[in-house]
Amino acid sequence: LIFATSLPVNAEVIYTPAHTTFTRGTILIDLNHDGMNDFVLSVYNFDEHDRRFVPSGLAGNGVLGYAGPSYPPFAARAGDRIGEHGLFYHRRAPAVNVAATFGTIISGPFANVGIRYLGLRFKIDGKVHFGWAAVNVKAGVKNHIPWIEATLLGYAYESVPRKSILAGDTGK
Repeated sequence: LIFATSLPVNAEVIYTPAHTTFTRGTILIDLNHDGMNDFVLSVYNFDEHDRRFVPSGLAGNGVLGYAGPSYPPFAARAGDRIGEHGLFYHRRAPAVNVAATFGTIISGPFANVGIRYLGLRFKIDGKVHFGWAAVNVKAGVKNHIPWIEATLLGYAYESVPRKSILAGDTGK
């Protein structure tokens, strides 16, 4: 009599705390600390009256997003599942847009909603992994000048290829 057994896969969430606030420029994220940047968060002026917060994947990595004309990133809440079911894009699409041309327009799924999570898809040794980055993005207009303050709070990924992760799961 032969019994077939499978060894359990030791899944592990690898979490990196951060508390980096920025109002312009970029923050690079090396999700698995291998020396290669996987994602970039940017705050920049599109023009003098339009400011944007844009997350994007590097080297073919993707950010979970909505299907539609502008493909904005999906603003996941704690506990949302990030995995195979999602649409991941590596193009630059605004998560927050502030326009102060003819009045004030503040738009985007991450604008002034508190902590939300970017769903992330990237590769380690050619194998797909899923992760998240927690951000809090405040936006407004002062004296007809648009402003954005983005804070990267932390990020994590699932060590088992193709295994989904819950937004906000730190493995503890």
